[in-house]
Amino acid sequence: MKPSVYPVDLDAPGRLFLMPKPSGEWLRDDLAHLATLGVCVVVSLLEPDEARELGLGDERPVCADLGLTFLAAPIPDRGLPEADAFAA
Repeated sequence: MKPSVYPVDLDAPGRLFLMPKPSGEWLRDDLAHLATLGVCVVVSLLEPDEARELGLGDERPVCADLGLTFLAAPIPDRGLPEADAFAA
């Protein structure tokens, strides 16, 4: 099953989509599907330990293999990002 993506309306250049985490079991297939949709940057908001527990520890190298840029901006559960750090 292909991951669902949800567009976010922006008053800025580019496009932004939200999606649930990719499948740890089907990580490469899920990320390859995103690439076919024109996605070029994947931003994970998961903390490193959480990503490993979910089977997503290889997300960065798999993205690189698929020509996708991977960025990590971890946010603790029930937390909010620091606005200045997140904007950078």
